[in-house]
Formats: sequence, C-alpha cells, structure tokens
Amino acid sequence: MTVLPKVLAIDIGNSFTKMGCFIGEILSEIEVFPTEKEDFEALTQEIQGNASENYTMDGIVVSSVVPAVKLVMEKTLQTVFTQCPIVWLERETLQSLTYGSMDFSQYAPQQLGTDRVANIVGGYTHYLNQKLMVCDFGTTATFDMVEPNGLYLGGAIAPGPKKFQSLLASNHAAQLFEVDVFTKPHETPGLSTQACLENGLHYGYKGLILEIVGNLLLQAGWPLSQVTFVFTGGYAQPVSEMVSFEISKINVASDLTLQGLYEIWKYNATESLASKSV
Repeated sequence: MTVLPKVLAIDIGNSFTKMGCFIGEILSEIEVFPTEKEDFEALTQEIQGNASENYTMDGIVVSSVVPAVKLVMEKTLQTVFTQCPIVWLERETLQSLTYGSMDFSQYAPQQLGTDRVANIVGGYTHYLNQKLMVCDFGTTATFDMVEPNGLYLGGAIAPGPKKFQSLLASNHAAQLFEVDVFTKPHETPGLSTQACLENGLHYGYKGLILEIVGNLLLQAGWPLSQVTFVFTGGYAQPVSEMVSFEISKINVASDLTLQGLYEIWKYNATESLASKSV
C-alpha cells in the first residue's frame, strides 16, 4: 500500500504566522496566529504537549523573515520532530535551494523575501507557461513577474492596504473620520470630510495598484490581456474586487505561500518525498 508523505509547511511572517499540513497534495489543518513572542511560545508549548502519532511528519519546510522567532520555532521542531528533515527557506539559503525550472538569478543575491519566493514558486507551479504576475496584499503589497519559461523578472513593493490607510487617516489627525480603504465612496466628489476621505483612500489605493501594474507590464512589454494574475495575502479578495473591472484575469489563492513552500520542499527533499510502501 502506498502511503502519501505528510509535510508540515510553516510561513513565519512579520505580522502573522501560517501553518498547514499537507498529505500528498492536499492541504489541511491550517492555523494562523500573530507572530508575537507570547503567541508563539504558547503554540510551541501546545505542539510539545501534543507530540504524539498525530504529529508524525515525513518532512517540514519553514519560511522565516523574523530571525528571533525562527530560533524559537527551530528549537521546538527539533524537539518534537527529532528524526524529521527540515528545509529552511531563508535569505541565507535562497541560493543553495532548488526551485525546479524557476530562475531567480537576475535578482540581487540574498535580497528577495522568502515569502515572495514561496508565492512565486506556488504561482508558477499552478500556472505553467503563462505570463504571470503574483501579487501579495498583506502588511505590504508585493508585485512579482514571471516569464512563461520560469525566469523571474522582478517586481515592486508598496504599502499594504491598511498601511496606506494609516498614512491618510491617523489618530493624530484632528477632525478626520475613520473610513476603510475598501469602502467605495457614497458620493464623488466628496461633500463632507468623511466622503472626501473615502474618495482619497479608495481611489488612491486603487490607483496605486493600477499604476504599479500598468508600469510593470509596460516595461516588460506584456499586454494586459495576456497576463495571468494571482492575488494572495490577507486582503487579496477585497483588493481583487476593487480592481476587477480593470483586471479581469485574477485568481485569488489565499494559501499560495504554503502551496509554494510545499513545492519547494518537493524540489529539495527528494528522499523524504518518495512515497513509502508498507
């Protein structure tokens, strides 16, 4: 009987950490929690306290952009999964790992964020041979371009939706209403402070996205109609709705980072990947 490999994928981000378990190609048991010391220590204690047959893994892959938290997680994983090989996706290991037909050689060494690498690999794996733009809308907004042959062209980084919102409507500004960047203005031009803020926030962020996308496509010589867009991150769905009229080919993939990590594990842990026969 063939037993599918069981792989734990963990993405340690600046704001949140996401963890999911793959059984073969199926992702399940997803957990999301804040990347804060107290929350992380509680999670590691939970993992240690439940270290049983349920936590048996054939492989682990971890992406980390927070070195201090990485140390806590590494100690826990080594304690609980003593015999399990771990693939670490970090800036120090970026150039030593394999990404299939993906080519990141044009980007400055050790500068590409590990979450972006996972997103790009995940997007390219599921949308092969297409002009691809992978956009992640979270604490920051990232835009990454991949040629059909797997060559990574580069991209852009901008404020995430809530970071953009905080620039215009901070608690230090007097007589300003709290409005959401995704709220479509109820009147344009605005005839009240609230309506003016709604116009500035909503159309400002929409304009930011479309201007970045438009210029990236122009420089690459990619017609908009030929590009496949993959949106991920905590705000992927509302952002996709915001720009759906101008960009029609949008695929929302909320678990893209974990999917990409799993693909990276497969490329770099071939011995663990082999299905076991019992």
